[in-house]
Amino acid sequence: MSVICLLDCHTLCNLCFDNTMSNASCSACQSGEGVITISTNNCDCDSEYYYNGNLCTKCNKLCTICTSNTAASCSQCRTGTFINSSTPTDCKCVPIAYYDSTTNNCLAFTCHPLCKGCIDSSMLNTQCYECKSANGVRLVA
Repeated sequence: MSVICLLDCHTLCNLCFDNTMSNASCSACQSGEGVITISTNNCDCDSEYYYNGNLCTKCNKLCTICTSNTAASCSQCRTGTFINSSTPTDCKCVPIAYYDSTTNNCLAFTCHPLCKGCIDSSMLNTQCYECKSANGVRLVA
């Protein structure tokens, strides 16, 4: 019976060529959600993922880049979102949109036909923040 000895590797590595436990000493990356090969011998987490000390974990649903070990630690938000000023590590939909869990995106509210943009989807013309350009249509405060 033969025995195969393997080096202890960084958790993002499937195989490594030394035992430095560095993600830059991989000869093959783990296959798993969010794990990518950055360059030769270097495994890391893909954008929208962070390394939690063991594996790549998805960032907050509206983040494109997160930098710490919590899913709400965003440093960059997806298009159509912004960093929430009261919780500066959390991305939110812009005020004229809502989060749709089916598409995982911020979607603009459906507005009254006279509105160019609105603050909710009630379909009332009283919820417009801007009117469509048309004869006789004006915004009344």
